This record gives sequence, structure tokens and C-alpha cells, in this order.
Amino acid sequence: WRPRAMADPGGHRDKRAKAGPVQDFGVKMDDSMLKKCDALLKNLLKRNTAAVFSAPVDWRALNLPDYPKLIKQPMDLGTVQEKLTHKDYKLLEDFSNDVRLVWKNAMVFNGADSVYFKNAKQLCDVAEKKLAELEQEGAALMPAIEPLLRCELILSELMRNPLSEWFLHPVDVDGLGLHDYRTVISKPMDLSTVQRLLKGEKYETVEAFAADVKLVFDNCIAYNGATSMFGVIAGIMSGIFDRKAALLTAAAQQAPPPRLGQPVPDREGWPTFQQKKKFYDACTKLTLVELNHIVKLVHRSCAAALQHNGDKEVELDVDGLDMDTFNKVLKYAKQCTNRNEAAAAPNPAPDGGSVSARLVLVSPPARMPDALALEHRRAAGAPAPAPSAVRGPVDACTTCARGTRAGASVARRASPGGIWPRLLRGALGHGAARRADHRRRELR
Repeated sequence: WRPRAMADPGGHRDKRAKAGPVQDFGVKMDDSMLKKCDALLKNLLKRNTAAVFSAPVDWRALNLPDYPKLIKQPMDLGTVQEKLTHKDYKLLEDFSNDVRLVWKNAMVFNGADSVYFKNAKQLCDVAEKKLAELEQEGAALMPAIEPLLRCELILSELMRNPLSEWFLHPVDVDGLGLHDYRTVISKPMDLSTVQRLLKGEKYETVEAFAADVKLVFDNCIAYNGATSMFGVIAGIMSGIFDRKAALLTAAAQQAPPPRLGQPVPDREGWPTFQQKKKFYDACTKLTLVELNHIVKLVHRSCAAALQHNGDKEVELDVDGLDMDTFNKVLKYAKQCTNRNEAAAAPNPAPDGGSVSARLVLVSPPARMPDALALEHRRAAGAPAPAPSAVRGPVDACTTCARGTRAGASVARRASPGGIWPRLLRGALGHGAARRADHRRRELR
């Protein structure tokens, strides 16, 4: 992380993360975008400070024998121009990263006080400002995506950025001899760790994910200083992350309201789709007594999310829960799930008769019907159906937990997969139930 680490004889290879499936969500390099990138490049090349970056470095003629040792992936603006002319770039990001590679090589080989480093930083700022405009234009044409995929997309793009080389993995404190690192940095973080936490669904909110990504760059600046090579690059990466996160968040918030059965877009300060999915998963494992307690918790602080259907049934709209109430019921549901996992006992009916609690998810997971069929069969004491026995998908879904008698009655009447229409009518009406039933028959 300090300049002395630059003398690594292994040089600076292309250590960027390889492209994954989320790359398909990038801004496509169509003819219109190609012309704009060409204009950006020509604007850079006409500047006097760009002359040294317009052609490959002739390290032999310049007597720079260390150049090929340090720079394993040379790049220059002339080569970028040639690739652009031949339409080698499929995405705007590919073009952007080649331009960034030019600045990175100059910063790595030249000290932070050199004129070449400063010129590279100046041109980088000009390029990033224009790239931000192009990304904004492209983002307007991209479909809204759910938060987990949105975070994966941002992280994937960051990890493919050539400037991310020093942020991909944990700092090798002992190997680099950075004996004071743990004293200065109280919470180390790197992009591969963020990726692992993201894949493990450890982030409850998009904000928590963003905080860890920002921590990667803040740590670098705190340890090396904002004007060091690493500090300058960390500042550039932090700015790129900020604008990409803002663009994708804005796109999700401006999406039109979903049709029935489609996920509700995330809203600032409200539970995300992934949080609601975790809540649903936990509720499918709760007893009826525990579900009734959740209803009581909601009634105390967010009664508007409850709808009473007669004396024996309460409907809870999860999308109507404010964040504080949602956190309370999610915490309670997780505690109960952890306690009940080993036992896996049937749902007992509470004293005082058969009561049911229904949790309505407006943004249901794709395979929710499997869990539904399993829950009702488990309540009836019947064996669980094979995964292929329940066919999907459906327009929307509810999580029902009924008394043993009612659950047994439903399970006896329903053939595998045939339970859907009866469960759906309560929340969607007969029309949606008929559509779900018709779709199920088509899939057989």
C-alpha cells in the first residue's frame, strides 16, 4: 500500500476480476454511443498534456528497462482509438477501462510528484466527467433491477476496473512489512470480502453494502494519504462507485409501479426485497403462536399494515411495514427460527380455538409455492411433495399458517400443485387464481 510496494518484481499484471453474468447489464456500445466515445477520445487527444499518452511507450528508445517489468498490460490512447474504430468494444465499460488503464500505467511507473503522474490525473478527471454523462444516458435505457443484482452489478464493474488492482484482496500486512497498519486501520476491508459477504446475503440493506465498499477506499486514503499514488487512485475509485450507485438507485426509484405479482421496487428507508424474502423464509418455519405474536408486534407500532378478515384471520401486508417495525418482526422471526430449526414441530393451534395468521408478500420470491405446499402438508402430517410436484410460477402468493384441523382439510382436498388457486383467491380474487391455474396446466 505504500510506494515502496511498487517495486514488486512481479510487475502490475491485469489482476482485474473476470467478467461475470452481470456484465450483460452494462451500457451497450451502439453506433450512437460509439460516436460519443470517439468525440471524448478526440477531445482528450487534442490536449497538449495528452501527447505522451497518444502512442505506445517506446521503453527501449527512452532507456526505461524497468517499464516492461512493472507494466504488464501497456495501453495508450492511440490504441484505444484503433479499437474503437474497429468496433472492438461491446460495452461502454470496456472502453472506459482501457482509457483508465492508460492513466493507471502512468501513475504506477511515475512518482506522484512527477509531471506525468499529474498530467494523467488531470486527463483522468476530464475523462471521468464525460464518462459520467455517458453512463447517465445509458442508465436511462436500462431496465430497473432488484437491489441484490444492483449491488452485484456495481461490485462487478468495480472489480473489472484496472484501478481496482490494490483493492481486490486483503492487504498483506505482514508480507509488505506494514507493521503499523492494524494500528491505523481498525476495520480492514477489500472488494473480494465485500463480494463474499454479498453472495452470502450478509448485507441487510444496500446502505450497508455501500458503506463497506466506501470503507475499502477510505482505509487506503487514511493509511497512505490522499496525495500518495494509492490515495489518488482510491479517490478516483470512490468517485466512480458513488456515481454508479447513485445512477442505479435512481433508476430503481423511478421505475413504474409493478404489475400484480411483480416485485415492488426498493424504496429509501423501507424494507428491501431481499429483507422481505428473508422474513418470508423465516415465517414459513414459525408456529401459529409465533405468527400471532408477530401480528401483536405489528399492531403496537404499525397497525395500518394489518387487515382483519373477520374474527379468526388477520392479514399482514409486509410492504406496508415501516423499517423500525419490520426490523422488530424480522429479529423475532429469526430468533424463533433458530430455536425451532432442530425440532421442526407441526404448528399447534393456540388455546381458544382455531385461529389463522396470513402474511401477504406483495414481492414474492419466484419459488414461493413450493414452501406453501410444504407448509400445509406439514401441518396435516403428510409427507412433503417432491420439488417437481409443485409447478410455477404464479402471479402472487401468500404465506398461510393455519390450525392443524384447517391445514389437514386443505391438504386432503388439494392434489400436488392444485392448492394454489384456493390459496390465491383470498388475496388476488378469482381472476388471478384462474390465471395461475391456467398457467400451471400449461406447464404440465
